[in-house]
Amino acid sequence: MDSQDSLAITQGARALLASGKARIQACDFTQALQDLSLALEQDPSLADARVMRAQVMENRDLKFALREYSALIESDPSRTEAYLARAALLRAQGDMVGAMADYQTLETMVRLAPAAAPLRLRVARERAAMYEAMGFHHGAAAEYELLAEHEVPLRAEHRRNMLRNQSRQHWKAGRFQEAADGFGRLVHEAREARREFNPFDLLWRHLSLARIDSAQADFELLKTRPPADVPHAVRTNRSGADSAWNPMGPPCPVSRWPMPVFDLMCGRITPGEFEALARPALAASDLWHPPAQGATAGLPEYRPPALHLWRAEVAFYLGQWHMLNGYKYMSLHCMEVAAADTRARTFESQAAAAELARLGTTP
Repeated sequence: MDSQDSLAITQGARALLASGKARIQACDFTQALQDLSLALEQDPSLADARVMRAQVMENRDLKFALREYSALIESDPSRTEAYLARAALLRAQGDMVGAMADYQTLETMVRLAPAAAPLRLRVARERAAMYEAMGFHHGAAAEYELLAEHEVPLRAEHRRNMLRNQSRQHWKAGRFQEAADGFGRLVHEAREARREFNPFDLLWRHLSLARIDSAQADFELLKTRPPADVPHAVRTNRSGADSAWNPMGPPCPVSRWPMPVFDLMCGRITPGEFEALARPALAASDLWHPPAQGATAGLPEYRPPALHLWRAEVAFYLGQWHMLNGYKYMSLHCMEVAAADTRARTFESQAAAAELARLGTTP
């Protein structure tokens, strides 16, 4: 084959690549796959076509996508995006050992090329999620600590989220002093900056301290809890923005959440009154179920009602009250209810599962 024929083949392959990319953007995946496959037949070295084909096949044929990424890595071991994609797919099929091997390879690349520091943060984010799924809370906490340290000059809110995630991992691992210190740091920094603090940070500091020194925990809660007549930050809908959702409005129709939790922990209301406050919002939430994975549903169908509480939230905090007051049987029952409500993947559901594992009970 002379150079002119080779040039024509290359140009034809690149035209097919451009066509495949345009069809992907138009969501015409079937035709896009045909264009990309033809491009690779004409020019097997066209790595971009192989990357695109693997991305399209991720939701169609997991094994095929894995083979594509492996072929990319074999042909060019420096392709970091191929390692990241393959690690994510390995995690999806439960091969944590294989995923960890790819993450270790990426860490080696970072050590050899200091300019690749952003890649280390990407690895930390993904590995933190993997550690959480594995229940390795110490490892997840370490990854979140790294992320928090390197996000300081970039995004303050993201840094706070990483500190919060780190503290949550400490709590799930049973390292209550470290968890209390982390949540306390978030509350202190907010007050120093005269910024509204997240009331959940104060609540989780109390729940952490209560496992170490109940007297100190009760004293701090009574001293620092948000007054009932003062507005405070309320978490937004965990499942995405919704035009019907007011970020500063109450997820509970009766009282701003989590104010009922503070009142329960302070002894201002009884467990029965606490459940009564949450009941209207629970009734709305219980009617909502996410569509089956892979269903062709619009984004609004994945959102719960605007005024809602997850049963995991109510049951978990009720279970904590029972545990701190010595009612172990009722606490276990509440934790089982909270761990079973995994619809929105709330932290309360995950924390309940960790609590049951700590107590030697299968979630």
